[in-house]
Amino acid sequence: MAVVEPENDPDRIVERTESLIEGAPDTEPTLYEAPDPQLRKQVDNIREQADAASDSGDD
Repeated sequence: MAVVEPENDPDRIVERTESLIEGAPDTEPTLYEAPDPQLRKQVDNIREQADAASDSGDD
């Protein structure tokens, strides 16, 4: 188990925070991109039901 020492220098905290923000991806993953296979299956089911509902409303 790693021990994390608290940072006492506010300037260093700001620098580290800025570097983390700069390295972060620009977009959040969508529900479909979530790594959970069960969640992905639920999203697929919802999309299929929505498509079926919109197809039946075209009559």
